[in-house]
Amino acid sequence: MADISPNTDQMENGDPPEGRKSRAEVLFVSDTEMFRRIGISEKIGRIAVRELEKRLVFPPKDPLFGNKRYWPAVKGFLDARSGSQRYHQRPFIHQLILAGCPKVKS
Repeated sequence: MADISPNTDQMENGDPPEGRKSRAEVLFVSDTEMFRRIGISEKIGRIAVRELEKRLVFPPKDPLFGNKRYWPAVKGFLDARSGSQRYHQRPFIHQLILAGCPKVKS
């Protein structure tokens, strides 16, 4: 009979089970995971995303991938917004990024 128990060595050292990617390697993320990676509360995140989506500047959810967002695009957007690199998804993005988001109460 085959042993089907999880490999406890991998689980104890924080590595994902064989064949699974770690959280940091996952490319398409839910909004909840995106907020966790960014380090903001879900409440603040939802307000900010709603405002940015109105302006059509934030990376959209992809229905082909379970309505999740492509993390490298989100990170690129945030890097551009903070001034650390340019974001090339849309030509008018720079002016819209500089316009900023309204202040949010935490």
